[in-house]
Amino acid sequence: MDTINGIPPAEIVVQNHYFAVEHQHVRVRELRQLANACRIDLGLPAGTTLQRVSGPDSAPWLVWQQPFASLDAWAADLDTLAASTEFVAIRELQAAALSHFDRIAYRRIG
Repeated sequence: MDTINGIPPAEIVVQNHYFAVEHQHVRVRELRQLANACRIDLGLPAGTTLQRVSGPDSAPWLVWQQPFASLDAWAADLDTLAASTEFVAIRELQAAALSHFDRIAYRRIG
């Protein structure tokens, strides 16, 4: 098995960072919850949603995260979502309520 500094490589953790348009924070949270339910209906894990309770306004107000075994597993997840008309519609509604969105993948190293 490959290692990084003697540590076996672990999964990828993907985070989506949601920056709500003013007065749209509740809507962004509701849409993320709807997206999580849709993921479950598609046979995917819901993921974990985190809401900022302190920190600078420059930090995302909402974060969704999900570990994946590999980048290929994440790509398969994205393919499933892209094939779902329901999930695509939720994404379009989310886009209207967001001022900014980031998706970042990390490799867990410890």
